[in-house]
Amino acid sequence: MEEALPGRADIEYLAVPRVARVTPSFGAVEGGTLLDVAGRHFAPAGMTCEFGRAWSVPARVLSASRLRCVTPPSPEAQAVAVEVAVGRAVRSASGAEFSFEPAAMLLAVAPAQVLEGRGETLTLRGRHFSNVPALAVAFGSARTVGAVTKVVSSSIITAVAPPLAGVGNVSVEVS
Repeated sequence: MEEALPGRADIEYLAVPRVARVTPSFGAVEGGTLLDVAGRHFAPAGMTCEFGRAWSVPARVLSASRLRCVTPPSPEAQAVAVEVAVGRAVRSASGAEFSFEPAAMLLAVAPAQVLEGRGETLTLRGRHFSNVPALAVAFGSARTVGAVTKVVSSSIITAVAPPLAGVGNVSVEVS
């Protein structure tokens, strides 16, 4: 490394990062959505994802054109601009957006009884099912995941109950 000379300092010129797209484009207001950001001029270190002007979270840079970050919680359902930054000096201005949406909420399952050892189709009723990019239905404490076969509407989905061994009550959870 060069020694600093009196009256002299070095600066580094960086290309302005650009965001081409974010995937998924929406997730829960509770935060925790893994966001894949595609673009260009991503620096190897010190990158952050910025959500609106309110939240900044660390980014994991995968390459000069791809990084990942986890969405922070939002106080309300809203769409915000997603930008990337290197420190506080260099910030993108792409206009990509992420929508914070209410979390999926399960209210009822039909039928309420199924035969053991068989995968049966269930109808699940609730709210905000279309607001989840990767909807999953979990069965029981072992968190066995059933297949979501169809999102009928934001309040109805169908799923196949896995052929769990044994009999008894099993909790069903949508996330």
